[in-house]
Amino acid sequence: MHELLEYEASMLLDIHQDSSLLVVAEGLGLDTIVFSTLKLHSDPHNLLLVSNYRMSEARFLKSLLAQDDILHPPNIITAEVNNKEREAMYKRGGVIFVSSRILVVDLLMDRMPAALVSGVLILRAHELQEACQENFAIRLLRERNPSMFIKAVSDNAISMTSGYNHAERIMLQLGIPRLVLWPRFNIQVVKCFDEAQPQVEEVRVRSFPKMSRLLFTC
Repeated sequence: MHELLEYEASMLLDIHQDSSLLVVAEGLGLDTIVFSTLKLHSDPHNLLLVSNYRMSEARFLKSLLAQDDILHPPNIITAEVNNKEREAMYKRGGVIFVSSRILVVDLLMDRMPAALVSGVLILRAHELQEACQENFAIRLLRERNPSMFIKAVSDNAISMTSGYNHAERIMLQLGIPRLVLWPRFNIQVVKCFDEAQPQVEEVRVRSFPKMSRLLFTC
């Protein structure tokens, strides 16, 4: 991953302290923010749960962190991982990708040490619905660990504005007090793009006589 741009660093700082719903314009580097958040919590003294991901995303992010020489790489919990191994993974800390379905089962069966959880990172927050399992899992975690943080992220602002108070309902269901918006017209974003104007090269292709005749007859 590249070094953080100025606005990306500000974006990361915006959501670092408190529980937040981060909505950024598409193409502004949300993947960089997710990677940096995982990197910050790739430590056995933390336990960051990642939810609402695709398996391809989890594997890709894990490989990126491995290339960055992270000493405590993330774990991915699937249905193939047995109960004892899952419990051991939770206790080892760091970053863990776990589906809401598995997480709910582990919480109800007391295999998940909720007191150790530093926070939860929810990807593609715009996909969350009122009755989804993520909400139930967060509610169970909150009951056992009220001090943990919740960070939900999305780069699909259009979906976040569809329906009635979609963003507000997501914040209410997850217990998130802050909405952080980073549109493309943000001053820091505009300044960053203005300082790195693209270099345009115009290439002309010589027309052959037959091509020219065809062009002028159209």
